[in-house]
Amino acid sequence: MVNETPTDGANAIESAFLSDRHHPAYGSRSSPSPTDPGPGFLSHAHGYEGTRHEFERGMQALGFDVIHPQQADVQRVIDSTGVEGRMLYRFVAVDEPRRSGKSEATYGLAIGRCLERRGYRVALTFATTGTKAAQRFKSDIFGRLERWAERTGTTLRTIKSNGLEGIHFEDTDSRIMILPPKGDAFRSEAFDLALVDEAGEASADGTAMLLQAIIPTMDTRPTAQLVVAGTPATFRDGQLLWDVQRKARDGKRRYGAVFYGVPVDLTLEDVETWEQVAPLLQAYHPGVACGLTDLEIMEEAYEAMGPARFMREYLGQFGLDATSSGIINPAKWEACEAPAGTPLPTPPEHHAVAFAVSHDQAFSCMAAAWRGDDGRAIVGLLAYDPGQAWLPERVNGYADKHPRVPIGHDSKGTVQTEVEKVAQARKRTVLHPQSWMNVQTAAALLVREVHRGMLVHFGQAALTDAALVASRRGDQSAFAFGRPTPEAQIVAVEAASMALRLYDATPKAARRFSVVLD
Repeated sequence: MVNETPTDGANAIESAFLSDRHHPAYGSRSSPSPTDPGPGFLSHAHGYEGTRHEFERGMQALGFDVIHPQQADVQRVIDSTGVEGRMLYRFVAVDEPRRSGKSEATYGLAIGRCLERRGYRVALTFATTGTKAAQRFKSDIFGRLERWAERTGTTLRTIKSNGLEGIHFEDTDSRIMILPPKGDAFRSEAFDLALVDEAGEASADGTAMLLQAIIPTMDTRPTAQLVVAGTPATFRDGQLLWDVQRKARDGKRRYGAVFYGVPVDLTLEDVETWEQVAPLLQAYHPGVACGLTDLEIMEEAYEAMGPARFMREYLGQFGLDATSSGIINPAKWEACEAPAGTPLPTPPEHHAVAFAVSHDQAFSCMAAAWRGDDGRAIVGLLAYDPGQAWLPERVNGYADKHPRVPIGHDSKGTVQTEVEKVAQARKRTVLHPQSWMNVQTAAALLVREVHRGMLVHFGQAALTDAALVASRRGDQSAFAFGRPTPEAQIVAVEAASMALRLYDATPKAARRFSVVLD
């Protein structure tokens, strides 16, 4: 729950609906102002006005006499109806940063419906543990509702027995049942609204289990909805909150979303310092604009959590895994390309080379790297051909011509057979095996330089294809390049990254050499 002090009075609610600032056209909004943050994505909303009073009553029952714009957006989208009065969205994702008031908004909507609709059934679960859900509702919700009911003469009963927590609204015979995130808990039930809070905590297996458990409970309720709310996860594919949001963005029928957060192409390099983060919070965090939190509190959280976690929790950016998305931003890779038609220059005296063989031995390559006078990394492929039989002769030939150039390779994997052949054919060739830690450092270095705009490449198709398909293997702090599919070829970007790391790590490479690119 956000740090907002509720009021127990039944005062007229101060509602963001008074302005209806986003109505009538909803959709992607990419340029919010620092004083009026807008959603990163908001599904089209229609016909929500008739149920607005339910939401306002639910928020009042929780003791809140202010509805903030981002909370109003939640009601607009979830309560949207089509031309025949049918719910426009059966599945809705609510993805707003922490300290935005999204939990209050979803709870208020559920409570308001129970107060106004006869026989309405709500299932509430957390994607973490049932115990956490029960404890949170007991401490944050039950007391507020009991005080409000006593003051207004509303008849309701809070049920606090372990495993049977919930609220019975006796005037309408409606109920909110608090259930653990387990399939058995939903069996043989029927619900009008299933609310999954902390949905960003759902694992891929947990996502599948929850959907298998919840969807059948909605079969006999034509207006039933599943609402998943939370902050982003460390991964994407198969993640509950991401999957619903993505389908809404793609325009899939009956899927809606409310998303406040930074553009999806922002990277960790964009949030490395507080000076970078503060303007993003002012532009994209609705809680900062409306006073639910402030920049001083946010700075403390940033220092405690670090950029990667903060980006998920407070800036709305999902993490990446080896099956979900490319690790290198395509736009930033394109921005690093030399002017069209510029060939790979002849490497200067001091440079580094690395060779690699693909996991299936279908391709092998050699890459070179060095830095220019301005510190930019310069990378390119010296060779990229099918198979691997040609590689030892090419490596030894290069070592003959450039005896002082360090030549690196991965210390494990399919390349080892060719490493042995290089040594057998020419004993004088000195190779620099790269440990697993070196390989991880190399990947992080190349990604960092691309996203900082401190790399130059020459549009070579094999390197570009590898750079754009390569995914993250590992976590945010220690990762290597991975293959999103078994057939993906990433050997070119692996070799280029090792060459760059080897160049930076070689004492003689500390000097800078100019390269004319235009």
